[in-house]
Amino acid sequence: AGLVGKLAEVKIARITTDKELRACAQKRPCVVVLTAMDLSQAQTKVLTALGERVPRTNLATLNLARYEFSLESKLPAAPTRSEPRVLFLRPLPDKGGKGDKAS
Repeated sequence: AGLVGKLAEVKIARITTDKELRACAQKRPCVVVLTAMDLSQAQTKVLTALGERVPRTNLATLNLARYEFSLESKLPAAPTRSEPRVLFLRPLPDKGGKGDKAS
């Protein structure tokens, strides 16, 4: 073991609701992988490596075969199992200092 161990295990959330999607990018940047099926083991490994290299970033998947996503029509091509799409979301700065009161 080195002087500095792993800070934390990388967690990949599975988004199933609008609320979960909003929460993903509420306080930290969020990488959402849009796919047509669950991620393969190799794809999960790549996403985990990304999480290790980019700390303080939330990671999540959204299976578009199960859920409708309004931004899907704006993508250059529909996600597939072999070619998922990656969406980067970041929180907006708090302009009023009071935060978002709407839920």
